[in-house]
Amino acid sequence: MAIKPILALQHAKINPPGLVGEILEEQGIAYQVVQVAEERIPDPTNYSAIIAFGGTQHVYDEKQYAFSAREESIIREAIEHDIPYLGVCYGSQLLAHVLGGQVTRMKVADVGFLRVHFTEEGKADPLYAGFTDTLQGFQWHDDTFDVPPEGIQLARNEQGEHQAFRFGRRAYGIQSHIEITPEMMDSWLASFSEEKDKLGGQGDEIYREILRERPTLYPLYRADSKRLLENFLRIAELA
Repeated sequence: MAIKPILALQHAKINPPGLVGEILEEQGIAYQVVQVAEERIPDPTNYSAIIAFGGTQHVYDEKQYAFSAREESIIREAIEHDIPYLGVCYGSQLLAHVLGGQVTRMKVADVGFLRVHFTEEGKADPLYAGFTDTLQGFQWHDDTFDVPPEGIQLARNEQGEHQAFRFGRRAYGIQSHIEITPEMMDSWLASFSEEKDKLGGQGDEIYREILRERPTLYPLYRADSKRLLENFLRIAELA
């Protein structure tokens, strides 16, 4: 029997599957990208897993988005059918929201290379197999989620912000991006001025810090992102 492809939900042109797509292609795993703002999201039972990427949207503005009700219904259906789900940034916030967790605007956005620290539950979770206590993340979000009822918190950052959770067996939400290629980072940094108002007056310094750290930390970020994705593929029984 042929293996079903992965459903990749893209919410913004600037946030394609990127590194995730490259790794799936390397491993010969088929995936279908759906632009949720332009295309109807298909039946999730036709797919082996779902990966939902970031976007410029905000969960609490969902009435503005024609796709919101459909996407939330798809997520619920995936959970009901035990279809593995990995929500990245906005995708994680959607998962938390669907499950009853609150999503709110942060006082100051998280942007840049930041360490993600595992909880005791996270250290034991198969999503973080092969890691020790932390991973090298790259973050770009100004919303945060509360872990939903019956969800298990897996990671936090140094400020204590919720970074990852699992619901049930195979539904995961992570704030840290795992899909950013060098070309995507160039594109995001080119629009950095649009983020300055969200950074508490520290925008220029954060921008310079990303440029300083990039040569050293991007390779670590890429390796950790690859390991996390490969762990998810094993959870989904695809690798």
